[in-house]
Amino acid sequence: MIKLRNVTLALAAAGAAMLLTGLARAETFSFTSTTEVTSQILIPMPTGVVDASTWFKGSSSGVFSKRGEVSSTFVCSSMTNPPNETFAAGTRCDVTEKDGSTFAIYAGCNFVNKERTESICLGGLIGKTGAYKDRAGTISWNQKQSGPSTGAATGAGVWNE
Repeated sequence: MIKLRNVTLALAAAGAAMLLTGLARAETFSFTSTTEVTSQILIPMPTGVVDASTWFKGSSSGVFSKRGEVSSTFVCSSMTNPPNETFAAGTRCDVTEKDGSTFAIYAGCNFVNKERTESICLGGLIGKTGAYKDRAGTISWNQKQSGPSTGAATGAGVWNE
């Protein structure tokens, strides 16, 4: 059974998935996304904190400053970090746009409430193929758990030259 407070880890990458491609250089974007947890490993630690590894998938839609509306799908993994790290969780995603262009997201997230159902995330974008090849960018988002194994995120970013 997936624990509600740990689903937020999966949401960390959700925001990342909303990134869509920017054919023009230095293009800003905003996005929304939804996620669904596909698998999770929970390990209760002696400190009382639950260490979690979560895998999830989702979809996103965004508005780009030069291209207009774009949509994508993504798969991600998220894992809690040891205590005293800069970010409470680390997230990695593979994102695919309709035209087949792909990129990766690597991000860190921190919880903003005691229940650990909401977090803010900051990360980087690395282009892999198609419109993203040889490009990089940044992304940030806010994510909230919307159910036992689902969530939503909103955020913004920029693809650099």
